[in-house]
Amino acid sequence: MTKAAAPELTAEIMISLSDVHRDTIAQIAEDCGAAPGLVSEISTRLARKFQPLSDALTQIEDASMADLYLAQSRRVALAVTDADIEKAGLKEKAIASAVFFDKHLLAKGQPTVILSVPQLENLDKLFGLLQDERKHRGFSESINEDTDVVTLNTGGPVGHHKADPTMSWSDPEDQPR
Repeated sequence: MTKAAAPELTAEIMISLSDVHRDTIAQIAEDCGAAPGLVSEISTRLARKFQPLSDALTQIEDASMADLYLAQSRRVALAVTDADIEKAGLKEKAIASAVFFDKHLLAKGQPTVILSVPQLENLDKLFGLLQDERKHRGFSESINEDTDVVTLNTGGPVGHHKADPTMSWSDPEDQPR
């Protein structure tokens, strides 16, 4: 632990750390006349103390951006007139139609990708191999009927294999069948 710094020095370091244009701990330490270890310790404490606030602000910013993207996409979609569609080339019409149709399917919770029969057969084979490996390693699953969460449990490591004690899927579409 670094020796306590004078309040004025600590305040100067904190102000310097808040300057987004500063490059390094060493530069701040040199500018403030403090040991780099002290600056690093104060930086770590500030980061730890304000991380929940930073995370909350990031979530708000992400949500705001998502709302902005949605609003802008609505504006663009509503701004397209029949005359605009008539003027567009075949390629532009096909691309726009495909994008809008995919977004429609996605909003309705329907699949946006259709697999061919050979692709489905390959997935069935792969799933069978995964099931065999699961049994070989001693995995079992439990299903919470209230939440539709499947939890994969291990009976402990088999041979030299080490597995995580549990794995969970919260999306029913991602759950093994």
